[in-house]
Amino acid sequence: MRVFISWSGELSRQLAEAIHNWLPVALQFVEPYFTPSDIDKGARWADEIAEELKASTVCIIVLTRENLNSQWIMFEAGAISATIERARICPIVFDIHKTDIQGPLAQFQATAFGEKDFRQLVLTINKAAGEKALLESRADASFKKWWPDLEEEVNKILERTVSGEPEVIRSERDLMEETLLLVRNFDERLSKIENLATDQVTRRATPIYGIPPPTPLQEEALRQIKASALAKELAAKSEEKRPSPDNSGSAPPGAPPKGAP
Repeated sequence: MRVFISWSGELSRQLAEAIHNWLPVALQFVEPYFTPSDIDKGARWADEIAEELKASTVCIIVLTRENLNSQWIMFEAGAISATIERARICPIVFDIHKTDIQGPLAQFQATAFGEKDFRQLVLTINKAAGEKALLESRADASFKKWWPDLEEEVNKILERTVSGEPEVIRSERDLMEETLLLVRNFDERLSKIENLATDQVTRRATPIYGIPPPTPLQEEALRQIKASALAKELAAKSEEKRPSPDNSGSAPPGAPPKGAP
């Protein structure tokens, strides 16, 4: 099973190489592809890399602060996504938070480098192998055995290049605005589908708008998101209207002066 590992930048290259060396040990049927040079990537794109993308079932994208907006990363992710529908694109974040991902990559489920998240990624890769896949219990046992080696190697790389906790790149306001935008877009699409349903043409919603009618779970999730967003907006407005405390020390109008009986 072919796994394409995408990277950009020196830190990303070192982390990608560590994953490239570790994956076939944990999952013996995996054949990861990793080109160690940016120059080689550019020179051989039309030949070797293009063929590898077509043959890959999973694309791992190694994301760091320095390559978060890399055009090369976006290009490779888009290429494998457009090549085959069954391809799984799996961004892995190291010195950033998953919420820092913006643009096209934000639509894919990101993995934070940690035992719990990375274990789930390994099991996802194993499941994608189809007939070659290990029993989940065996894949889990293999992960537990070899995880400490990868964790140690990655920590050494990060210690050489990154200091401190991951920096928050996107503000809370940015994240809230993005959430509200997503809710409004989803709400608009949902309204269109509901209108079609009243005219008994719900089945035509998919070819017209490119999305199927929402399931009851999706509708409930939308209601919860909208309620949460509305509550935050109301809280923010309430905070703005709240009068600021009077720190001048003077008594309110009509109150007796200090020291008066």
